[in-house]
Amino acid sequence: MFESLREAAAIQKRKLGQKLLHSPLHPLYLKLAGSPQVREYRQFVAALARTAPPPECFSVQMAAWTYRPRISILMAARNSRPDWFQQAVESVLAQIYPDWQLCIVDDASSQPVQPRDDPRISFVALQARAGISGALNRALEMASGDYICVLDHDDFLSAEALFRVAETLQQQRYEVLYSDEDYVDEQGLPVRPNLKPDWSPELLSNCMYVGHLVIASRPLMDKVGGFRSQFDGAQDYDLVLRLTDQPATGVAHIPHILYHWRQHQESIAQRPDAKPWANDSGRRAVEDMLRRRGWDAKVMDAEIPTRYYVVRNLARRERVSIIMRSGSGKAVEQNTGYEDFEIVQDASKATGPYLVFLHADVRPQNPDWLENLLAVAQRPEVGVVGAKLVYPNGAIQHSGIVTGMPGGAGYPGHGLFQSDYWRWLDYTRNVTAVSSACVVTRKQVFESIGGFDDAFRSDLADVDFCLRVRQAGFEIILEQSAYLIHEERERVQPSSEEQELFRKRWHAVLRKPDPYYSRYLRLDREDTSLRIPTENASGGSPPAV
Repeated sequence: MFESLREAAAIQKRKLGQKLLHSPLHPLYLKLAGSPQVREYRQFVAALARTAPPPECFSVQMAAWTYRPRISILMAARNSRPDWFQQAVESVLAQIYPDWQLCIVDDASSQPVQPRDDPRISFVALQARAGISGALNRALEMASGDYICVLDHDDFLSAEALFRVAETLQQQRYEVLYSDEDYVDEQGLPVRPNLKPDWSPELLSNCMYVGHLVIASRPLMDKVGGFRSQFDGAQDYDLVLRLTDQPATGVAHIPHILYHWRQHQESIAQRPDAKPWANDSGRRAVEDMLRRRGWDAKVMDAEIPTRYYVVRNLARRERVSIIMRSGSGKAVEQNTGYEDFEIVQDASKATGPYLVFLHADVRPQNPDWLENLLAVAQRPEVGVVGAKLVYPNGAIQHSGIVTGMPGGAGYPGHGLFQSDYWRWLDYTRNVTAVSSACVVTRKQVFESIGGFDDAFRSDLADVDFCLRVRQAGFEIILEQSAYLIHEERERVQPSSEEQELFRKRWHAVLRKPDPYYSRYLRLDREDTSLRIPTENASGGSPPAV
């Protein structure tokens, strides 16, 4: 009873913080209430440590491996704070996986760093400053590993970091890998996590979501030419965009917190505006990506530095059929800049090659909403594109659908203004499913999979439809530039018969975590809260700390 009361109180406190998020009172709230997210995350980290496997488990597993890649870690140091630099190097020396090389380049510091004496550590002190990319490229020249990664001189690794990399490579020789990470304070204590979805190229084109730890095969690093100095400040973002230019590149997400990014006044981890040039470099990196890949699109700065909106232009102007089963459609006609559309009550009456399913209680906020959705839907690899839907007060109604929640699926962030732990709700990204309250698909795709299944009367119809589209080989995209108000009064809950049919049809999908949602987050609620692990928890080995 007391536990449930504490949980209820925590939920109410979180909701109060959400309501005050954009209010002048929010700083006062944080001062009086403290930071519940920091406390909760530290509780989470402590629970992970308690449930971690014993050391002998790693040794037994490594003994059975048939592939032991050498991993070279690049580090560029300039005027490093000695205790932070020492912690970074010590975190490498403490790695459970022993087949590594640390390549340190001091970039003409006034007092060069003094690395530890270890045969696996290589060190060069430059006499003239080369910049971050120049120093990392010099370290790359020293590297002899099969895979390459970067460790900043003021950050540090989990002891399991390289073990988890090598473990993942036993399954497949991926060319690019990345892990979850967290932010730590100046003393190295955990502050908050940065949890990531599985490979989402759509999200990467809008921000450097893969962050740290990023690992690339040496042949691919050599092929793209390492780091480029003209993008210093966002050299890692530019590199990852080039590493993943080819759709066939094998990319793996390692769902473990393996990298600890230190927050301080000169770090973007604490202040996104700490390095103004980084935002410009990042935007130019995205623009260069558009040029290389031949995308007809433009890049716009988002509200937060180093975040962007890639807005695609229409490939062609084609007729759009908007299916509204009720309502007059007056709000659509008054708030839609795209002119070639019709409103019909049934998909069978549509004359256009593109179908837009729109609920009568959805109101567009920007005239370009339909054009932005259509530009994405015209891409041949995309089967369905959905819009971001909010309530009249600005709270999230829909920003993608996640499988595995009660009833079969759920809406992460539903009713929130933003998420404490799942920061991607405001970004265009790949998702498993979207809501048919506002969704665009090609008529050919819709008909080829048989449309919506009338056996589902709830939102499971949307999820079932999207899963069949994904099964046919198409991507599902949530497009944030299409922003509409949904005045939904009450969600239709699935019946027990619907849930049973959904589970039976998609049992293979439901056995696995949703690839676009973090396994660290609870599935019994939609508020994107952390799942605190317990000794009796199932689902594989616990994440690293």
